[in-house]
Amino acid sequence: MKRRDLLLLALLTLLFCAGPPALSQAAEKVYRVGVLAPQGTHAIESFKARLRELGWIEGRNIRFDYRSAEGDDNRQAALAAELVAVPVDLILAWGSPAALAAKQATAAIPIVMGAIGDPVGVGVVSNLARPGGNVTGFASQNLQLEEKRFEILRELVPGMARLVMRGNTGNAYVDLAMKRIEALAEAAGLKFDGVKIEPVSCISRDLI
Repeated sequence: MKRRDLLLLALLTLLFCAGPPALSQAAEKVYRVGVLAPQGTHAIESFKARLRELGWIEGRNIRFDYRSAEGDDNRQAALAAELVAVPVDLILAWGSPAALAAKQATAAIPIVMGAIGDPVGVGVVSNLARPGGNVTGFASQNLQLEEKRFEILRELVPGMARLVMRGNTGNAYVDLAMKRIEALAEAAGLKFDGVKIEPVSCISRDLI
C-alpha cells in the first residue's frame, strides 16, 4: 500500500468511518478538514482526488481550510490555533513542525500527520504501534534511515574526509538527525559540520 493511501485510510478512519453521508444529509453536515503545511498544498492533491472517488465532494460534504506557514515555521503555532478556532473536524498536519504545532494546539480534534520525521523522537506520539491521544498517520523518515544514508554515502565517496549536513532550525527532527550523523561521522574519523538555516530562508522541500 502506498504511503498516500495509508494517510488517506487514517483520515477516513478518524473522521469518516461511517462512510459519506446520504445526499439528504449533505446540507446538514459539511466536514471541515484543516490543512496545516509548511508551504503550499500540492502534496494533498492526490488525497483529495481519492476522496472524490469515495464520494467526498468538496463543497458538498467536505471542506478544506488551508493554512500555510509560507516557509516560516515560527508561524505554525498561530496557524494551528486558527484552525482549532474555526473549528475544523480534523487537522492534516504536513511535516514535523506542523504536527507538533497541531498537537500543542488541541487534544480534542483528531490530527493526521504526514511526511513527518521520527514522530516518537520529536515528541508527537509516544509509541508508533499505539500512538494514543488524538494523533495518527505515518512517518516518512527515521534515524535508522539516516544511518543507512550515511553508509551509502561512504560507499559512494570512499575518500570522504568531511561531511556537511544542512537542516532547518524550525524542524525538531533535524536536531535528532544531526546528532546521529555527527556521532557516526566522529566514529568513522570524519569531520562533521552541521549547518542550520532559519525556516524562512528554506524552500518547502527542505521543510518536509
